[in-house]
Amino acid sequence: MKKSAKKYIKHTSDRDHDGLSDWEEINIYGTDPDDADTDDDGMDDGEEVFLGRNPNGPGSLKDFFIPHKGNNYHPHSLHPKRIIFHLAGAAVIKTVAVLFILFFPMSAWLTPEMSATQSRRIIALTNELRKEKSIPELKESSLLNQAAFKKAQDMAVKEYFAHTSPENKKLNDWLGAVGYKYSMAGENLAMGFSAAEEIMQAWEDSPTHYANLIDKDFQEIGVAMADGAFQGQETTFAAQYFALPPQEITQPVAVETIIKATPEPAKATVAISEPTGKKEKIIQAQAELPANVKTASLVMGDKEIELQKDEANTWTGSEIISKEDYEKISQPVVLASINSTDYAGEVTIADVESQDIKPQKVSIADQYLLLKNNPNKNIAKIINFSSFYFFFLLIIVAISLILNISAKLKKQHPSLVIGGVSMVAILLIFLII
Repeated sequence: MKKSAKKYIKHTSDRDHDGLSDWEEINIYGTDPDDADTDDDGMDDGEEVFLGRNPNGPGSLKDFFIPHKGNNYHPHSLHPKRIIFHLAGAAVIKTVAVLFILFFPMSAWLTPEMSATQSRRIIALTNELRKEKSIPELKESSLLNQAAFKKAQDMAVKEYFAHTSPENKKLNDWLGAVGYKYSMAGENLAMGFSAAEEIMQAWEDSPTHYANLIDKDFQEIGVAMADGAFQGQETTFAAQYFALPPQEITQPVAVETIIKATPEPAKATVAISEPTGKKEKIIQAQAELPANVKTASLVMGDKEIELQKDEANTWTGSEIISKEDYEKISQPVVLASINSTDYAGEVTIADVESQDIKPQKVSIADQYLLLKNNPNKNIAKIINFSSFYFFFLLIIVAISLILNISAKLKKQHPSLVIGGVSMVAILLIFLII
């Protein structure tokens, strides 16, 4: 009896008072008989054994994902501390990606790949517009692309925004520089670091540019972009060229080369001022027009300002516009135009060159989204890594959340469901933006 009693005492000795005998901890579970919580997870070894958990380390995959009696219907993957830790890590990674992009100078953004992508997108959008209007689509011309690039690059290097360069070079000069022969040609220009969709919208809002976009006579197109500076601000310049190649004729006739929809700039000035202490801006226009003009107006983007004639036959007009309206016409910038109608009903549209308006500074959101959608090799690595990390976390949390919701309703922990749904929503936002 004494011998068996000693054996019982030996097997029931519990020095750390965790509910497991020292013998069981040493010979069965491999836990420390002098430490009630061997794996330092906040739960005594004996309680973990009672709940079917491993007292000597992390729980099983079942404990991590599946709510069951063994983990008190509390899967580890949805533990609040774990959720907070991973969300903090995801936020840090997203912040690093955004900051990395913002520190890139604009010249590093507009890589040849991005420029080519945006240019092709402009061509595609132009043809989509023409298709909607039942107008034949345009064929991309490599020579027109080259001519457009020379024009865009010239504006970027010499810091001007006009159809005519400081050296008096015009559309026919840029086409001639690449050896492009044509019967008709047209030119659209834009300034401001914007997506292709925004540039197209600005052109559609302008009468002279829209006329080129839907001109039935044109058959070929070329687009190019270049980065540079304008009035001390980094920006980009876009040039869109349209042309009708020389037509084959069976009989000799006199053929006149025509530059369409890009007339000589009107003798007009446009001034933009900002009253002291006010957010609004004032647009003032003045033009010298022929004596037979009956009505005239200045068009800037989707804004139209009526002009009035004085006794000296000078047409003037002004309008106060809000900050929001100004941003619309300056991101991107297209040349303003003077629309005039004479007494015979003939309408004349001529571009007005102005140095007063400059493109808006690109917002942080626009910078990030544009580069995210058109990354260079270095940026792509960062974006791909962050997206993979967010997607991996999303899958894990989604699986855990589905399994937790499918458990017995009475055994669910509302805090786990709320935390899991919140993390899924935040990760989806990180993936989208």
